[in-house]
Amino acid sequence: MEEVIITLNVIACTLLLHFQQAYCLIDLSATHFFVARKIKGKLKVQLIKLEKRFKISTPLEDVMLMGYMYKCTRITIKEYNMKVNLLPLELHDFDLIQGMDWLSTYMA
Repeated sequence: MEEVIITLNVIACTLLLHFQQAYCLIDLSATHFFVARKIKGKLKVQLIKLEKRFKISTPLEDVMLMGYMYKCTRITIKEYNMKVNLLPLELHDFDLIQGMDWLSTYMA
């Protein structure tokens, strides 16, 4: 049984990351997908170095330079399989933070 928690700006749920359960935060304000560094062993794709690093601002107003990405990582929500690019981030409460861009990509 899947538990889904919804607030005004975020949804917390469990989904499949490479066929293994992952606790996810779907955040309306997130512009990218992030994955907790602690679960890198679950990922079946290689971490690649980006040609150019870019800055990410967190809700705590920290600015981080992102220089690596897991490209085309498979996530599954219900019966829908999707490929996303994940940026590694130090997360403690969640395995994933999912941005909302995937809605338009998958015509949700």
